[in-house]
Amino acid sequence: MKPTPLALVAIGLAVTAALALAQQQPRPGAQQKAGKRAGDLRTQTNLRVGDTAPDFKLKTKEGDREVQLASFRGKKPVVLVFGSYT
Repeated sequence: MKPTPLALVAIGLAVTAALALAQQQPRPGAQQKAGKRAGDLRTQTNLRVGDTAPDFKLKTKEGDREVQLASFRGKKPVVLVFGSYT
């Protein structure tokens, strides 16, 4: 029996839909591991607008020294921008 073009298209769409759904399903335990990283601010739920930002340390772009957020307190404002401008 020769498959019709419509049957081939239907099978192709079904396979594509199944693969798309499989990609969206999180792996078991992935969310728990992501929330347990050291310094993960997503676990802090008691922050409110106007509160002091949580302190953290990061390496500079060059990687030669660490910078701590608290070291900027009382100096010029620090603006953290997250996003893409491309």
